[in-house]
Amino acid sequence: MDHTIALIEKSHNGDKEARNKFIENRLTQVINIANKYSDREAVKKEIIGVDELIAEGNVGLLEAISVIEENKKNYVDAAGKPVFE
Repeated sequence: MDHTIALIEKSHNGDKEARNKFIENRLTQVINIANKYSDREAVKKEIIGVDELIAEGNVGLLEAISVIEENKKNYVDAAGKPVFE
């Protein structure tokens, strides 16, 4: 977790490489979450595929990062450190 916190802090300070590394690290989590839905009816009936769930999860992740970046002041304390609550 300390590595993740360091990436977030660097990202908040404008480090694009840290931002990208954080996103890459979360992509595995998106895949794991999507795979948990593989036994759902919509997936079984091929209404939606796991690959589509992964794609949507990736879009959601990128959108969340964008919202945080646009509203950075709402996600840091008085010292400029990210708030994880």
